[in-house]
Amino acid sequence: MKRSSILCMMLSSFLLLGGCARQNTEISESDYIGWEEAQDAALDAAGLSETEVASVSTDLTAEGAREYYTVAFATDSQSYEYHVDALDGSILSAKKENISGMSSADSAKNTENPPETDAEQPANQQNAAPKASDAADASTLITAEQAQNAALAHAGLSADQITLIKNEPDYEHGRQIYEVEFYTADRKEYDYEIDASTGEVLQYDYDAEHAAPSAAADAGSSITEEDAKALALAKVPGATAEHLWKFETDYDDGRLEYEGEIIFNGMEYDFEIDASTGEFLKWEAEKAD
Repeated sequence: MKRSSILCMMLSSFLLLGGCARQNTEISESDYIGWEEAQDAALDAAGLSETEVASVSTDLTAEGAREYYTVAFATDSQSYEYHVDALDGSILSAKKENISGMSSADSAKNTENPPETDAEQPANQQNAAPKASDAADASTLITAEQAQNAALAHAGLSADQITLIKNEPDYEHGRQIYEVEFYTADRKEYDYEIDASTGEVLQYDYDAEHAAPSAAADAGSSITEEDAKALALAKVPGATAEHLWKFETDYDDGRLEYEGEIIFNGMEYDFEIDASTGEFLKWEAEKAD
C-alpha cells in the first residue's frame, strides 16, 4: 500500500512538471501562419479576391496570451478589418463598414476570447441592417481638386497663394479621406484631412516655419526631382530607377526637400536632399526587412 502511494505521488509530480513544461514552451515566429496566409484567410472570409480590394495592410498584434494578425482592406464602397489567429488562421473577429463611416451588417466572429478593440461594436449593432442611404460608392466621392478647394477655403487662401506638397486619398477609421498639405510664401505649412464623401474638414493644423530660406530657395528649386534621384542612385552602385521605392517632396523648416527610399541588394537606404543645393541632409543604410 505504501509503495503504491509513493508511485502515485511520483506519477502526479511527473504529470504536473510535464504540463508546466508544455505551458512554458516558447512560441517562435516560425510557428505563425505568416501575413500572406492571414490575408488569404481574411479575404476568403469576406468573399473577395485580392484584385477586388485596395490598400491591404497586415499587422501582428499581441493581446494578452493571444497573438493575431489585423488585416485591413477596402473596396470602392466598403472597408474591412479582420483579426486572424496567428497560429491556426481562424477568424477571431470581423468588421465591415461603409466608406461613409456608418457600420454595415457583419457579425463579429469569435471563438473563446476575442481581442477587444474600439473598432468592434456590440453584437446588437453588428446585426442591424444598414440603411440604403448609408452606402457610398465611388461616384459620390469628391475629387482631389474639390478636397484641395475645401482646405483652401477653410484656410482663407487661394490656389495662387500656396505651393501644394501633397493631395492624396487615404483610408482612416473605415472612411476614405484626402490628405492635403501645402505651404505659403510666409513659411506657414498647412496639413488637412478632408472627408472624401462630404468635403468636411476632419482635422487640420499649420506651423509657422521660422528658418530663413536661402536666396536659391526663394528663386525656386535649383535641383530637379530627376537630379535628386540621380544623386541618390549614384550613392548605391548598381541600383537603378526601379529600385527607388519611394520619392516625394516635402517642406521642412523653411526648406524644400526631396525624400526617398532605395531598396537594393538586401539593403534599404533612406535619404533627404536639399532641393536648393543638392546637399544630402540625411543618408541612412540598413538591412532590408
